[in-house]
Amino acid sequence: MKKVGVVRSYQLNESDMMTYRDASDDMMQFDAIGTHEVKLGSLGSFVHEHSEAGYQSILDQDYDVLDVPDPMYPWACWLVERHPKVVVTVWENLPWRMIGENWRRALEKATLIVVRSHMAQTAVMEMGLPKDKVQYVPAGVDMEMFKPEERLGYSTVGFPRRIVENTPIVIFPGRMVWEKGVYDLFFASLHQQWITYFIGDGPAKEPLETLCKLKGDVNVLFLGSVPHSKMEQWYFVADVVVYPSLPTPQWQEQFGISVIEAAASGCKIVLTHQSVFEEFANIIPNVFLCAPGDFVGLREAINKALKAPYQPLGYFKYDSKLVGERIRELYGSL
Repeated sequence: MKKVGVVRSYQLNESDMMTYRDASDDMMQFDAIGTHEVKLGSLGSFVHEHSEAGYQSILDQDYDVLDVPDPMYPWACWLVERHPKVVVTVWENLPWRMIGENWRRALEKATLIVVRSHMAQTAVMEMGLPKDKVQYVPAGVDMEMFKPEERLGYSTVGFPRRIVENTPIVIFPGRMVWEKGVYDLFFASLHQQWITYFIGDGPAKEPLETLCKLKGDVNVLFLGSVPHSKMEQWYFVADVVVYPSLPTPQWQEQFGISVIEAAASGCKIVLTHQSVFEEFANIIPNVFLCAPGDFVGLREAINKALKAPYQPLGYFKYDSKLVGERIRELYGSL
């Protein structure tokens, strides 16, 4: 049996691993490898220390193939140099972020490069790599966990929401940082007909909570971090999920797994104009786009989403079963 180790070290998380959940079969075993354990479906697990000895212990497991993330991580480059068959999975979509020695060396030595978005594919190809070395495989989500029909009977008992009849719920799930557009969403939400829940932690959380206190009773609440296993509950009660990200010279949204989780759960989604989000808008129904950095335009987009009729999801290319088949095909050929 071929063994594939998906190494994410201290970045190991369930959202990422859902992409590999359905890749294992009788001929191939995929393991989630990190400094802590993640158990998900048929995935195996291997825990290591964050040290050179810990990464050497991964090599000692005799994996036929290793999968490592963007070579911004020194440990990913270390493994590329020492294992004969490494897949580098790229989320980064800005080519000027790839011109450093670590990036160039890792991309050249990799057996295969898997990109998560078409923008990432374009960025990688700008490095002059052979076309057949680069393959597009999107991230996947567990369609048994996230599914629209669950919304019909899901109880909201125990949720920290205000009990207001027929009040729409808007959520933001993500890091509480400026570039995620959280300030725009805060001001877009003030005194509107909906309640906005910010789900996540980060340096912007405290100043926004202070703003809430200064303004008095407002329709915005901050929940802090919520375990990934509990997020399905929030998608099931949310009317609109908002990702008002602001591109910077050194970053723009690279994919957005939570976007496809929300889409699979039957939510309407508001996104800002940028490459990967526009890619989603061409594939996923119930997506509404607005300009980044415009909180008035964001408010209008949320209102438009709330009023629009829901369109059934239909074929979903991000289903982890479909993605798992593609990964099994690609990695099995190495």
